[in-house]
Amino acid sequence: CWDHVERIREFKRSRDMARLGRALRALFEVGKSREQSLMPAIIAAFETAATLGEVAGMLRLAYGAAYDPFGAVTPPLDGGFLDARAGA
Repeated sequence: CWDHVERIREFKRSRDMARLGRALRALFEVGKSREQSLMPAIIAAFETAATLGEVAGMLRLAYGAAYDPFGAVTPPLDGGFLDARAGA
């Protein structure tokens, strides 16, 4: 069990966070606009090693909900998304 947790931590540490951040920001913006297809942005996020939870969380933020409905996880990026959600 703990070795699996460590593999996940290593996976997350090894990602290109700048690239991941750009993809998640783009997903957030597309979700917020509600005028474009989400699929290209979702695929781009997964191609940068975003997790399903990160993709779902960013879409929740774009739609005006909490990143994590249970309050246990914070967004992987800066607080700008929380500010943007508040202005939505």
